[in-house]
Amino acid sequence: MALKAHTAAQITHALGRLGLTFRSFTLASEGDWSEEDADWNYKDLAHFNVVHSLTRSVPAAIGDEIFAAVHMQRIGGIAVPIALADYVASDGSQVYFTTLACFVLVVETKVLPLPGASEGEPRTRVETTYHIGGPRLAMLAFPLLRLVLTANYKVLMREDLPMREQRGRLRRAGYTFVSDGRPRTFAETTDLTFENVVAPRSASEIDVVVDLAMLEPAGASVIVGEGAVGVRFLRGHGSEVMVFDRVCSHEGANLDDVPLGRDCLVCPWHAKRVRPLATFDLADRSFRRLAAGPDRTIVIDGQRLTISRPV
Repeated sequence: MALKAHTAAQITHALGRLGLTFRSFTLASEGDWSEEDADWNYKDLAHFNVVHSLTRSVPAAIGDEIFAAVHMQRIGGIAVPIALADYVASDGSQVYFTTLACFVLVVETKVLPLPGASEGEPRTRVETTYHIGGPRLAMLAFPLLRLVLTANYKVLMREDLPMREQRGRLRRAGYTFVSDGRPRTFAETTDLTFENVVAPRSASEIDVVVDLAMLEPAGASVIVGEGAVGVRFLRGHGSEVMVFDRVCSHEGANLDDVPLGRDCLVCPWHAKRVRPLATFDLADRSFRRLAAGPDRTIVIDGQRLTISRPV
């Protein structure tokens, strides 16, 4: 069934005819990330309870173009339950609304590409417009409400922008994403098994030698490869060494500084368990050849470890 979506202007106009007074203000963020990165970030339901500190979300309904939930929103240090509906109003635009006491809040986000951006060097702006409505006398509280919402926005951006910026870095390193070229859906962002990251060919064209002595200290972490390209070695229990990609294949989170859990890394964006590409015993220095995913081979020979493309 097709979604009949109203714009923020249509909603506020209809509520104005019922006697509510509205005042609005706009906040914006921009950076070296693509329209797809911003669209995904605003629809990505899986990161909400992992990344964000002021809100915990309990989903009620999730569709391709609409999402409804009850949020436990911290306001002044107190967790306040708020019912929220969020939907796609048009390409590049989302609208969500909620109520609190005698006020209604209608918010619209618009994703706008900036002039001069290119496919390999994207730059995008997102404008978020807050429409606050209420009885005329109650709207005397608008300056306070604006202050609270602006403070909340700053926290959200402090937590969200690093995700978009990481995706921008990946794009500049030659990475792409399976979902590029189309809008994301709310429902698909809950699937942690979806591998959206497409590494550049250079990610498998690594050919380096590692001195195994670097991995001897307990808890050693050794990163090989420039930028986002390469692998990470982690010393695990005993003499076990695990080999990981530096980027989560789900949506591109950086794994360089993620601590080792139970024989895996836990994605800092979505709490997905990331398994190693390969494992080996550091105590066994006999000649061995290991597959580290489909595009890399690890050769262990005495004190040397060589990573290269499969022959």
